[in-house]
Order: sequence, then C-alpha cells, then structure tokens
Amino acid sequence: MVAFWASYSDADYGLLVDLSQLSQRYPGVGFIGVSCDARRSDVERFVTRFGEALPELKIPVLQVDIPLAFDDGRRFRSLLATAVGRSPAVSDVLVVDVNGSVVWKEQFSLVHPLEKGQLEAQLARLVRGETLVSNGPNPANVGAGDDDEDEDQDGTDIDSGDSDGLLL
Repeated sequence: MVAFWASYSDADYGLLVDLSQLSQRYPGVGFIGVSCDARRSDVERFVTRFGEALPELKIPVLQVDIPLAFDDGRRFRSLLATAVGRSPAVSDVLVVDVNGSVVWKEQFSLVHPLEKGQLEAQLARLVRGETLVSNGPNPANVGAGDDDEDEDQDGTDIDSGDSDGLLL
C-alpha cells in the first residue's frame, strides 16, 4: 500500500496515524508513505513532531509506524504516473496487489478520513483472496480531450473508492 502525503496537509497527519494502526492489523501487507513535499527539510521537520500531541487536529499522539520516503525530484511519482496514467495526489492511497497492479485507490481528507472510506474493507478482501467490491464504472468523459483520471493507460478502471459521493 502506497500513501502519498505532505507535511502541509493537515489531513495527512491523521491519515498517517490511521495507516500506522491499519498496518498493525495487517502485518503481512507492506505500507509506505511517500512524501509529496518539495523539500526534504519539510519531511525532516515533520518527523521531529513524532510523539507530540496535536489537539488542533484531534491527534492525541503523532505516532507513525510505517516507513516514510522523500520522493527526491518527484521521480517516483513521475514513474507511477507513466505506469497508471495519472500522477498521484496528496492524500491518495493506492493498493497494489502481488502482481504490481494498482487495484484500489482512495483519496482522504479531513471530511473523508480513513474510517469513512472503503480502504480497510477492500484490503481485507484482497488479503483473503476475494474479489474487491466495485463502485461501478468511471463516468464517461465530458468534452473533447478530457482525460479520465481514474483510468489506467490500458483502459482498465482503477476504482477510486468514492462511495459517499464526495469528490475531494
């Protein structure tokens, strides 16, 4: 599972804490957080806050137990954009199966935190070898030249997990 986060995104503080707790429930699944920050110093400053209470974000203790990476020059994001036809955004979480295919993506925010999403249920299905639940096909493109951001380069859908209708 690959989570894209940034130190400037308040939602991502809670997301990383939630993903750390999720990683404890699924120890056989690899988790990594990839920073979208432009400067390594922003990531280093973020890491110094581990163990702090962040009451303004309703986080009793900022505890992040998954590996975090700095994407120097945004090379990883560029490679991923080439592979899936879309550059991942801040707060995107991608679930990658054992074959290296992105099989689920979901974007989180302050109003759409992990517990409101489908990520954990989909992860449980994947771990059990079950078929993931689909939220239906992606909407048809409107207007000439529009790119379907939820479509892989080979034309297959990547489910966004937007079951509650929030497009954030």
